[in-house]
Amino acid sequence: MIIANQSRERLRQLLRDTTRVQACLQARIEVLDSFIFQARAQIAPIGSLPTEVLSIIFSFYGLSHPQGLNTLTTVCRYWRKVAINDPRLWSIICIQISPKYLPLYLSRSKGLPLHIRIQPISPLELWSTNWLTYFLQKTLARSERKRIHSFNVVIPSRLMSERFAYAFYQFTEHEPISLEHLKWINIELSSHARIADEITLAGSATLVAAGYPAPQCPKLHSLTIRSPSELSDTTIVQQLYRLTTHTSLHTLELTDIGINPHHAPHPVSRPMPSLRTVRFRILEPSALRYILESLSMQSVETLMLDFSGTGQPESHFIYTLPVDFPNLKSLSLIGLFSIDHDGWKNVLSQNVGIEELTCESSLFGDAELGLVSSPFASPTEGHAWLLPALRYLRMQELNISWEAVAMLQMARGTPGKGVVTPLTIIWERSSDEPDIRASITCNDLPSGC
Repeated sequence: MIIANQSRERLRQLLRDTTRVQACLQARIEVLDSFIFQARAQIAPIGSLPTEVLSIIFSFYGLSHPQGLNTLTTVCRYWRKVAINDPRLWSIICIQISPKYLPLYLSRSKGLPLHIRIQPISPLELWSTNWLTYFLQKTLARSERKRIHSFNVVIPSRLMSERFAYAFYQFTEHEPISLEHLKWINIELSSHARIADEITLAGSATLVAAGYPAPQCPKLHSLTIRSPSELSDTTIVQQLYRLTTHTSLHTLELTDIGINPHHAPHPVSRPMPSLRTVRFRILEPSALRYILESLSMQSVETLMLDFSGTGQPESHFIYTLPVDFPNLKSLSLIGLFSIDHDGWKNVLSQNVGIEELTCESSLFGDAELGLVSSPFASPTEGHAWLLPALRYLRMQELNISWEAVAMLQMARGTPGKGVVTPLTIIWERSSDEPDIRASITCNDLPSGC
């Protein structure tokens, strides 16, 4: 019995000693594994890259996966050192960043300009109102606000747009927010909101279903507004008049703005002396007429009228309110299908200073091209050229023949014809092959066409 107990104890002691030796060996194996891993990493191509090259690779990764930058810091010490010491990697702040890492991104960016992104990566991506509020509180805090260089919001979901608008209203509940230091801001929502009413903007701004910018933005120079609101005609007019308070605005684009002139107050023309470039897209002629009667644009030099997609005849607009801009240098007309020959002559004859003319997808044919191919009888100057300063003509998707273009080339593209400015023609038309287009200038045309 005694001998059996002694044998059992010796075996237990041997087992304990074996376990300790096994643990010691396992620890040494792990040390060797770590050494081998580091040695392989050093001789691997990615491990031999200079810090600058690796940082560039990280920056490309961060453009598409800014929320995954923290993962790079867990690969190895070298990667962690490179990533943390490059503040540019952490200057893109997107909504997908985990709340616990958001302060880390702000601190590692080390005072560099911030680029804020609120845009889903997946169509099924959902954000809570609390998370959106927290994100805005951190990124638009007074301590960080001056660092923001761009602010980009693109939300295709109506539900997420409503949540974002609610979070933004909560953030600006006590006072409007000033972003006058921004270079660029883009807010595109899927449900109408008036969040832009609480922002003092600067630089370039694009607002889709987000209302109009707050009044008196002296640093705002470029503004695009699409589908601003579903408000009454009176409120929309008041917001339009607000545009005249932006004294530095030189580029304006208005898209899909609905106004019923019969319900809106009588327009009162207000000047916009700094405005130089204006684009109107998908506006019903009656709404466009009301806007032009409300906002004086006598200083405009570049104008684009895009009636495509309205489904409304624009000839009523052309005859009741001629397009007359005394300083106009460039005119683009798109989607004018119901205007007749006299309407085209009416438009072109009132803007004699035009130097560049673009006609696209419109009822503009050989007869209309003939308007600028020969002088016409003027009541004051005898025979005068229509658009004498025209030097560039671009035509696309028009029913124009080679003979009409050749006639224009002989009339205005050849030296010695008495035309003030030689004319260059860019004609883009569908050829026999559906996907082939032809671009020509006057000198490319055969003189005997």
